Amino acid sequence: MSSTNTLYLGPHTLSILHSSPALTLTTLTLQTATSGFPPFISHNHTSIFHIIRGSILFTKDQSRFIAGPGSTVSIAEGSIGGFRNADTRLVEYGGEEAEVLWIISPGEWVGCLRELALLGERGTGEGWEGVMGRWGCEVLEEEEEEEELMFRPGLRCMA
Repeated sequence: MSSTNTLYLGPHTLSILHSSPALTLTTLTLQTATSGFPPFISHNHTSIFHIIRGSILFTKDQSRFIAGPGSTVSIAEGSIGGFRNADTRLVEYGGEEAEVLWIISPGEWVGCLRELALLGERGTGEGWEGVMGRWGCEVLEEEEEEEELMFRPGLRCMA
């Protein structure tokens, strides 16, 4: 069955373009300076992401990497996967939303996204982790990111 509708996963917007038992096709807009999907193991679905605009920080098994427009990343059933917008700046300060085409197979897993949307902001305990667990996913602890100092043109620091 195919029907277009929009879900809100916290600050992020998911548009379901097509949904059938075999696959679900969505677009996901990830806001800046927010968390996305924490690392998790899916025991029953595969995801394919094609980045339309912006950049996405992916966790895939033991790797972390940034993928930009035109890149395609797949996370197979049984793998560790997680993702968020790589831009940590607020939109008011030049941050860019990221948009990704997200294909999910089998398509029934869109039910998990529908349930997560009912939670609003990412919950804890029986919230986010509980829903993910019911849909065959094991949520993992997010690793602390090591801050890296980098030169940013136009940044002014005063002591």
